[in-house]
Order: sequence, then C-alpha cells, then structure tokens
Amino acid sequence: MGDLVVARIDLESFLREKSDLLKSSSAHLLGEAKSNVIQAYKRAVEELEKIRREGVEQAVETLSK
Repeated sequence: MGDLVVARIDLESFLREKSDLLKSSSAHLLGEAKSNVIQAYKRAVEELEKIRREGVEQAVETLSK
C-alpha cells in the first residue's frame, strides 16, 4: 500500500509539473502570436500608406498635365 501512495504522489507531482510547463508554453506561444499579429498589422498599414501616397502622386501628376 505504501508503494501505491508513493507512486500516486510521484504521478501527481509529475502531472502538476507538466501542467505548469504547458501553461508556461501556452502563455509564451500566445505572446508570440500576438506579437506576430501586431507586426503583420503594422506592415499592412505601411503598405496601404505606400499605395495611398503613390495614388496621390499619380493623381497630382495627372492633374498637372
């Protein structure tokens, strides 16, 4: 019976450790994903601004003719 108690404690400890590791990994991955989304958004905004500037330049050029 004593071996069963020790095995159960070891199993609980192991599962708790793995659970904590998964929580930590999940938080890290979520933070990384959030950072990637923010970077993609910034790149998209920059690209849209570039397209808008080019459009304005073309419009000014057309109107200047």
